[in-house]
Amino acid sequence: RAGHIVYGVTRSEEKARQLAQEESKLPYFPHPHGTNAIRLVIPIVAPTSDPSKWLELVPALDVVIDAVGGMDIKVLSEQMLQVTAEAAKKRPAGSPKLTYIYTSGTWVHGNDLQTVKTDTSPIINPAELIAWRPDQEQRVVTNPVLNGIVVRPALLYGRSGSILAMLFKGASEGKVAWFGTPES
Repeated sequence: RAGHIVYGVTRSEEKARQLAQEESKLPYFPHPHGTNAIRLVIPIVAPTSDPSKWLELVPALDVVIDAVGGMDIKVLSEQMLQVTAEAAKKRPAGSPKLTYIYTSGTWVHGNDLQTVKTDTSPIINPAELIAWRPDQEQRVVTNPVLNGIVVRPALLYGRSGSILAMLFKGASEGKVAWFGTPES
């Protein structure tokens, strides 16, 4: 809405159509540098095994947000960082570093239900499934080519693509289901 051009990379034509359909429901916003109107997100179909369809855009981008998921997330996260850093080397001379936002997660803090975690809390006992993430976070923030930022979202919700979607199915009727014990 601030006039940024945003690309949304998806793995399939079906998801691109879904994204385009969602975007078509939104109003056009005037572009701040002219009279052409823009949509909020432009879909790009690019399987994770072939990032070439979006890497060519990197020299002209301001920010890349890594929100990749899937069964091979460890490998994909490492590859995404590497190929983005390589592509960022082609930015015009004098350009600021490309900002690279890596979405990690609070599970790096393990299953501690007693202690409140903050940005400065040390990582002591990450959950086994994602024990590799603290090292990836460090690769992001120490990359010499990128302005690396790590964001550790907790459980996110948003329509059907959410890990919490099942909890909100009855929200329109004022009902939210919570499965588990009260201390969870």
